Amino acid sequence: MSVVIRKILAATDFSPASEGALRWADFLASRLGAELVLFHAFSLDPALLAGPTGVAVDLASRLLDEVRRAAEESMRELQTRFPRARAVIEQAPAREGIVRAAHAQQADLVCVGTHGRTGLPRLLQGSVAQHVVVHSPVPVLTVRQDDRPARLRCILAPTDFSPPADAALPWADFLARAFDARLVLLHVVEVTYETILDLPRAARAEPVGEALARELQERARRELESRAQSLGPCELVLRTGLGAGLSRQTIVEVAQEVDADLVVIGTHGRTGVERILFGSVAEHVVRTSPVPVLTVRQPRSS
Repeated sequence: MSVVIRKILAATDFSPASEGALRWADFLASRLGAELVLFHAFSLDPALLAGPTGVAVDLASRLLDEVRRAAEESMRELQTRFPRARAVIEQAPAREGIVRAAHAQQADLVCVGTHGRTGLPRLLQGSVAQHVVVHSPVPVLTVRQDDRPARLRCILAPTDFSPPADAALPWADFLARAFDARLVLLHVVEVTYETILDLPRAARAEPVGEALARELQERARRELESRAQSLGPCELVLRTGLGAGLSRQTIVEVAQEVDADLVVIGTHGRTGVERILFGSVAEHVVRTSPVPVLTVRQPRSS
């Protein structure tokens, strides 16, 4: 798969949470020669319009005009910091507006900030970044709020050898080549009852530790080496542990160990009950990674 980044859409709500995403969008656009589009979506809280206590239609219209004027003023101030960027403002809820703008602007990459909420607040309030990651037609770079400068010296690319993970590898390779960065491929062997049953019968008869050492790890290393053949220079890292769900935390830990500046990960783009019940490795990494995360969905044609 050929990777091209000609246009980057940087979503902003003008809050500190957007600052990291703006820095990274400008950093990438400058280095890659891509067009930078600053995007802001505004809308009134539906609670203001609903029920007998909702505001009148004419008042709602005046409120929207005020919100738009404030957004235009904030965008003008933002453009003084990013003079090469083009500004787009749309009346829409942020979640849907960003996804729609990615389509309309024919963006190759979307950058959004994330608050990194966890637990009940995230479940109740939802997450703009999470919605965009799931529904965006193009890869999404999520950046947590911090003051660290944008840099790209090491990229971590976790893989479970699935088609969605394979779809993310060309993006990691492209960025590693473009920025002359280290590329680290990671696979986490999760030893579960199912993986033991999947071993050849002779291996299952031995102690689990020996079976892991010879079968699971060797199989994983062969898969990693196979992926590496189509990429530029890269390092291979294997981790092994007992129990399902180990990958989620291990990816974050290895990102810190190798001093990664970016994690590039494939996502299945699950929605609804399936995601709530079973969770998502990519979603967990987006929420907990100390460094920006680039999520890449598997192309529909794949």
